[in-house]
Amino acid sequence: MIPIIFLVGALGIGFVVLKLTAPRRAFVAEHIEPIQADVRLLKTGRAKLLSKKQKLKDELFLYSRDFEAEIAKERKRKHQGYEQMASLKEEISDAYEDLNEAKDDLNSWYRKSERSFFGNGGKKIEKSTWFSQSLNQRDSLKGDRDSAFRRVQQLKSEKDTVYENSVGAAKDRLKEINEDKAKLKSFLETGRTQKVIQSDINALQSRVEELHIQIVTHEARMSAKWEEYNRGKGQS
Repeated sequence: MIPIIFLVGALGIGFVVLKLTAPRRAFVAEHIEPIQADVRLLKTGRAKLLSKKQKLKDELFLYSRDFEAEIAKERKRKHQGYEQMASLKEEISDAYEDLNEAKDDLNSWYRKSERSFFGNGGKKIEKSTWFSQSLNQRDSLKGDRDSAFRRVQQLKSEKDTVYENSVGAAKDRLKEINEDKAKLKSFLETGRTQKVIQSDINALQSRVEELHIQIVTHEARMSAKWEEYNRGKGQS
């Protein structure tokens, strides 16, 4: 039997730690670890083959794409984005006019508060009054200015978002499409046909399946080694 050490954690919860005996460590080092190392190498090799296979499948997909339709779609998205940006640019211009007007109104209030003629002459200003300047008027004008400023920032943010999601994204996608289109043209010029690529994919798949069989075989050997070891422990 495998010796077991029971430990109690800081919260008083019991857990189990398996302690390897010297014979067991020797068995693992001699019979298990070499197989595990082989399995790791086989799995790494299989992963590389699968990556190459996916790359070939991506190449094969080029032959089924309608590049002109993809280009037309992205050009339309880019054009619509520019139209949205133009509309937003006009709104931003109007919003700046509102902001400047709100600033002028607030500055006018301050100038009037200092004037002697038809002004407040620098005297104390009441919070609220019907017949002269009041602090409530000033605060209302400040609110108009701040609201106009936020509107400008909001519209500028919307314009940036439209560029990023429509114009910029369409430009990036068009670049990718044209690169793929050029790649397909190169394949056709060098005789790399669909048939050739499919043949390469089939060859890689055969190698992947071979490696899979080897991995399963190694894992079965490892399982058999453990069964043999445990039977020997039971008899001793």
